[in-house]
Amino acid sequence: MQHETDLKEIRAMELRYEYENRMMDAITHGDLSIAESITDSFTDSVFEERSADPLRNLQNYCIIMNTLCRKAAEAGGVHPVFLNELSSDYARRIERLHHINTIPLFMKEVITGYCRLVQTHAVKSYSPTVQKAILYLERNLQNELRLSHVAEAISVSAGYLSAVFKKETGRTLTDYINTKRIDRAKHLLRSTDLQIQTIAQDCGFLDLHYFCRVFKSHTDTTPSAYRRDN
Repeated sequence: MQHETDLKEIRAMELRYEYENRMMDAITHGDLSIAESITDSFTDSVFEERSADPLRNLQNYCIIMNTLCRKAAEAGGVHPVFLNELSSDYARRIERLHHINTIPLFMKEVITGYCRLVQTHAVKSYSPTVQKAILYLERNLQNELRLSHVAEAISVSAGYLSAVFKKETGRTLTDYINTKRIDRAKHLLRSTDLQIQTIAQDCGFLDLHYFCRVFKSHTDTTPSAYRRDN
């Protein structure tokens, strides 16, 4: 009888490692379809019991998963500048999970969230010029960002930067900046109680009405409604 129990425990361990490896591989390659199919197969067997408190046990597993996903996304070419914001957001949200039945859905969000991060933020396939531009933009979203300023900061001509950025990313510099600013605004709306005007300014929008207009064009909702629903 003990032998059968030991075999079951070993098999459960093997399944957990197999699950984690498949999940990390999907994230590293930014394969959202595989990531979603993996999350649809969630069972209790993937959660190792490490605490007598069921809620704390699942929170601990969320912490482990957040770390595994972050490392997988890093292997997929995502720069730490991008990884830190998402992983910190998830870490804060893990400690606010108070109901066991909400945790599987949160875990699915974490996995698909990192997968999308690889799809949209992986920089290793870009030329050094575009990589430098993207990292400069991410660090200065709250500041005025004109093509000429960015080009000067990374020591290339504005014309060259404009052309190579559009060729490699498929977007103009302005489109990219606005998308990243709205992504940051969404993060702040979810994770802080800052006033919307303060968030707008922190994301580089000096005009609140313009911020609301750009936000709605990207999300089909207003900042206030987004905060309420998330």
